[in-house]
Amino acid sequence: MQDVADLSSDDYLASDDYLPGNGLSGYSSPGYEALFEGVAQLRGRREELKLKISEGAVMLGEVWEMSKSDEAVADTKLLSLMDCVPNLGKVRGRRLLEDLGLADSVKLGEVTVEQQSELLMRLVSYGCVV
Repeated sequence: MQDVADLSSDDYLASDDYLPGNGLSGYSSPGYEALFEGVAQLRGRREELKLKISEGAVMLGEVWEMSKSDEAVADTKLLSLMDCVPNLGKVRGRRLLEDLGLADSVKLGEVTVEQQSELLMRLVSYGCVV
């Protein structure tokens, strides 16, 4: 058997090492299906949370309390939740995170208590219900 690194892409495709569909054929196993189902459920829960925030049914302060006991909530990006806060707007939300020294990719569970309180105070000053 030849070293795959020595083969050109055409030679590799013609070799016995290449089997069509090898890249994705393993993803049909029951283990992967369960994994994909779990990921879909997490996404659905996060989308439901965002919808509740945008409707005003859940406040951002309540979400932080939820994040203490729910890992899926704690792993949600703060920016995606702030985009749902009524009367905030995407640009103002991003500027607020920047002013607080928080990255766009920061997750809810990574924000300190001091940053949380400062963020909530500023949101109230903008007229947002938190």
